[in-house]
Amino acid sequence: MRMREIKFRALVIFSELYGYHGMSDSRLAGVNEFEKLIEVRDISLNNGKVDYLTDYEGNEYSFADENLKEVIQYTGLKDKNGVEIYEGDIISFTDAYCDSNEDGQSFEEFENKGAIEYSSEDLRFYVTNKQSIDDEEILRNEVEVIGNIHENPELLEGGQ
Repeated sequence: MRMREIKFRALVIFSELYGYHGMSDSRLAGVNEFEKLIEVRDISLNNGKVDYLTDYEGNEYSFADENLKEVIQYTGLKDKNGVEIYEGDIISFTDAYCDSNEDGQSFEEFENKGAIEYSSEDLRFYVTNKQSIDDEEILRNEVEVIGNIHENPELLEGGQ
């Protein structure tokens, strides 16, 4: 039996100190914080919970230090372009609308989107836009990763 690859990404908070040109007074400096997704190299667990993790550059992040915001798991699946699908990724897929009228049935295809989420109740990944996408469409690589909920939330506006 072949096991799926276990991989993670993490949403971390970076802080940059900035100052004003020509001024050496540190009281006039500020801190710019921004979030970024990173690839995770190692995870250390303590009683089943993430203690800390490291990226491929050896930097450590932890919830205790408040620089680790979220740990995101790889689904084990890839999209039609070979891109790995992670929890929180936004996917695009072709959908169809069926309408019955006196002339019979007509089908209209359109592009739809949804985000990948994990259900701890069902112990599986699913698409938040569950109106019509079938899990087999994901397994057959008929979807495309177009972004993620952290860096591209605008992609879901009006489409979820």
